[in-house]
Amino acid sequence: QAFTEGSYIFVDPTKARECKSGDLILAELNLEGRNAIAFRMLLIEAGSRYLSPLNPQLPITTDEFTIIGKVIGAWTPTTNLIEPVMPAGSVQH
Repeated sequence: QAFTEGSYIFVDPTKARECKSGDLILAELNLEGRNAIAFRMLLIEAGSRYLSPLNPQLPITTDEFTIIGKVIGAWTPTTNLIEPVMPAGSVQH
């Protein structure tokens, strides 16, 4: 799933507790004493949770975080299409 600059994401906070590894999420974390909101992919391995950035040049976040909600769709003004977000590894029909 690619997101271009200027895209809007749709986040469902009621799905925060049902997020699984590979889901795109909005998370709140503490970076150097400041609260920050991050749009990341949730990774769960051996009971530990991580945040993987969509930009592969950035590092994986291992700091504590709170899931705000699951990303359920995106809209890019230039295409005028609303696209659902598919879980990692799923096939869109």
